[in-house]
Amino acid sequence: MWLVFVVISVTAFAAAGVAWVTTRRQQKRLRFLHDATRAMLEARDLEAATIDVLRAACARFRADTASLKLFPTGPDGTAFRSTLRHGEAGEVMRAIDPEDDDEGPEAVLARTVLHLRASSPDARVARVAARLGVAEGLAAALRHDDRAVGYLVVGNRSGKPRYGKRDLALFHAYADITAMTLERSRLHDSLVRISALQSELADRAFHDPLTELANRVLFVDRIEQALLHRDSQRDLVAILYVDLDGFRRVNAEHGHAAGDAVLIEVAARLRSCLRRSDTAARLGGDEFALLLVELLEGREAELIAQRVVDSLAEPILVEGNRITLTASVGLASAKPDAISAALLLRNAATAMDAARQSGAGGYAVQGEWLAPAADTGVAAELAAAIARDELVLHYQPIVELATGKILGAEALVRWAHPTRGLVAPMHFLPAAAECGLAERLEGLILRKACQQVRRWQDAHPSTPPLAISVNVTAHGIAATGFAESVSEILQETGVDPACLILEVTENAILDDLHSCIVEFDALQRAGVHIAIDDVGTGYTSLAYLRRLPIDILKIARPLVAELGDPNSSGELARTVVRHGEALRLALVAEGVEGALQVRRLIDLGCTMAQGFHLARPCDAAGMEALLVAGYLDPAEFSTAPGGRARSAEARRPAERSRRVRSAGAAARNPA
Repeated sequence: MWLVFVVISVTAFAAAGVAWVTTRRQQKRLRFLHDATRAMLEARDLEAATIDVLRAACARFRADTASLKLFPTGPDGTAFRSTLRHGEAGEVMRAIDPEDDDEGPEAVLARTVLHLRASSPDARVARVAARLGVAEGLAAALRHDDRAVGYLVVGNRSGKPRYGKRDLALFHAYADITAMTLERSRLHDSLVRISALQSELADRAFHDPLTELANRVLFVDRIEQALLHRDSQRDLVAILYVDLDGFRRVNAEHGHAAGDAVLIEVAARLRSCLRRSDTAARLGGDEFALLLVELLEGREAELIAQRVVDSLAEPILVEGNRITLTASVGLASAKPDAISAALLLRNAATAMDAARQSGAGGYAVQGEWLAPAADTGVAAELAAAIARDELVLHYQPIVELATGKILGAEALVRWAHPTRGLVAPMHFLPAAAECGLAERLEGLILRKACQQVRRWQDAHPSTPPLAISVNVTAHGIAATGFAESVSEILQETGVDPACLILEVTENAILDDLHSCIVEFDALQRAGVHIAIDDVGTGYTSLAYLRRLPIDILKIARPLVAELGDPNSSGELARTVVRHGEALRLALVAEGVEGALQVRRLIDLGCTMAQGFHLARPCDAAGMEALLVAGYLDPAEFSTAPGGRARSAEARRPAERSRRVRSAGAAARNPA
């Protein structure tokens, strides 16, 4: 009896031992799977996770080598492989050809787990073992959502140890966990990269890549937000439009790399002039803009404008060269009533043009704090200036692009102020309009311009004679007796009416279209030519132009500026030219600042132009010196630095090949 008891006890003890050992092994396997999964999940990135997978596999399956391959996620994707030998990473997520494993993947994927032996009687298994470089090992497909995402291999080159069924089962489970974890990590990495890419694209969409300033899109949005949220009764919003004078010379003399370095330094200096609440932007090329918000008074903006001018006047050191630039700055403010971002920016650009006309390195203002309707002091000072003959004229030549011949000049008024020096028209013309001096001032300018052109015609006779272009307002044209007044001045000065061109902006015409048409018709009958200024910046249409008795279209500076960009189609300028040709009107381009603009204007069929690249505004003596020479050298303004001049006549279509003798002649016979 006792023998039976002993046998039962031993058997029970043995069974308990076996159960304990089995449980212990299961716990170890579960602990291994748990720790491996945790390590993979805590890995900092997909690369680190793959190395954790291989290290854990080598340790658990007593292997000296391990390899993991991830298949492409799409038809155009990339396969990656990571390897581990003797505890050291060989390859980590190296991009490989998805087909470089020959028959290896197919053999692995065909089974749950493949027991690899170089000496296997199964020739295919032996070839896979040789292909994967192991004497004995295990290979398993990595599957996720019923699709193969890769495979995992562990093994030994010596052929030891032997793997049993439990090893195959554990390796299968490990492969499943690895597939799930790595796919999760790969998805996470993809999302991170996509998020980073989206952030980078968004940054590029709203910032200038060279200077990292806001671009035009972001800047306009900032203006709109500032106008929307300001307290119109307390806070002022202002724009500074900054243009670098002579920047093209930097590119020509020092190269574009130096030019880029200058732009970066300019951006840094502009930032240093601003407060935290303000915004700096690069609008393109050498043009910048600054948004000033929450200003307490207009003088505060003027101080910042002067700070900008002074800062940019300091020499810039680039590659051992001291580069000196000046800046022309236009300042415009938002009035208390509604104003759009586009209009505010345009006003600032107009003020910048006025600053440039006054001479490099300064600022001009257009804005609410300069509206002098209630400032009787300004009105009295301006009236006294007219009486003291302090208003003087400067002249900008109008040039025939093909020959360099000076066909005429545009008269530009300046105030020779006894204490402030030469004052740009932007500072006093609005005052003249609001205090009732505009008509008197326009008459004075017209008389002076006609007297001067008559002296030039006598000193430098030509056929036809030199033309003079004078700016007038739509209000002045619509005034009673304007045409008669013009005729009297022409008769008094002895100037042929065909030599006088009156310029009025297209937007101003729309304010009183009917009166302008009547007066234009009367002026044309008297022989005077009418030019529409700034064409392309307002509401011009072919039907609108047909209603006007006009002779000349002046292509606006922004449209001409686009022609200086090799990547711009110049479609807006081309459209204006087509309109002019359809109506048989003469064409003059304004604001020409580069050789590329000259060549493209000639290609379009625009034969006359004015701008700093051709000749800067100058006083009567300076204009006299140009007339003595008679011509400007077309090779100088139609050739890029270091290039050769191209024949303008050869580049124009045959039907446009003609010699325009003067601005007046062009108006009479544009075809």
